[in-house]
Amino acid sequence: MPPPPPLPGDPLAPLARPIALTRAAMLAERLLRAFWPLLSLAAVTFTLLAFRLPDHLGAGQWPVLAGALGFLAVVLAASGLRRFRIPSRAEAIARLDAALPGRPLAALTDSLTLGETDPATRALWALHRGRMAERAAGARAPLPAPDLAPRDPYGLRISALTGVTVALIFGAPLAIFTPPEHPRPPGAAEAAMGPAWEGWAEPPRYTGKPGLYLNGVEGEDLVLPEGTKLSFRFYGAPGSVPFSETVSSPAATPEKTEGGEVQSLDLMARRSGVIEIGGRTGRVFRVTLLTDAGPEVALPRLAERRADGKLAQPFQARDDYGVVRGAGAGQP
Repeated sequence: MPPPPPLPGDPLAPLARPIALTRAAMLAERLLRAFWPLLSLAAVTFTLLAFRLPDHLGAGQWPVLAGALGFLAVVLAASGLRRFRIPSRAEAIARLDAALPGRPLAALTDSLTLGETDPATRALWALHRGRMAERAAGARAPLPAPDLAPRDPYGLRISALTGVTVALIFGAPLAIFTPPEHPRPPGAAEAAMGPAWEGWAEPPRYTGKPGLYLNGVEGEDLVLPEGTKLSFRFYGAPGSVPFSETVSSPAATPEKTEGGEVQSLDLMARRSGVIEIGGRTGRVFRVTLLTDAGPEVALPRLAERRADGKLAQPFQARDDYGVVRGAGAGQP
């Protein structure tokens, strides 16, 4: 009986695709392991640019920060290059073979060392290699597993990725392609804005009406329940924001707080009138006060005596802001 012929050509030729994919997965793993600090720095830089950090820095601050980021990037890149190694084909074959039962790829590349002249031994060896070839035909390249958690115990890469996500949603990603605006000198924004004010209206709780931020109210007409508390804050030098009102009694004047740079004013709306705030951002509010009507109780019919002997008096109660509870005469 003649010995079976050896497998022609390269026995791993049919597995060229899974071997190449395994090598690519190993390449991705090694790139991430070597350069994850550099990628994290790039993510942080992208986040800063997307939120236009250079626009908020001084003329000499952004170049210093950019130089520091560039120097750190060079250091991290050099460190990654020292650690990085391109995976060889033999390493990819070993990785793929380890994922298969019985390591069939090693069997396909092995050679018979004993019994080469024995026809029975060679036939058994050929049968074994054929079975290994069938098992290797189902090989699938494993997915990359960089296992970065032990190399990043503080989760810096997760923080950097979170920053990128937030920048993409709430930032301006396209801003990284535009040069930074010339930063304004300190105090320029405040000087351009000038004196400012804020105001709030807080109706009595029993009305159930929501509070109002007066700066966001459109128009001049303002309808408020009687007893509404009005609070104002004026920013700037005392008297820089003219203020007058005819809704309280007597008229209130701003009081200095916080070192005189902020003046506060709280008053209670007692009547309809006008609130006038001067200055560049001034407003005029024509306040209409809604008088709080008293509750009303009506008796739809006369009292009735129930079957148990008790007297029952039906009634109807109403109020402009609703009825919460009631009490009889002489009761709290």
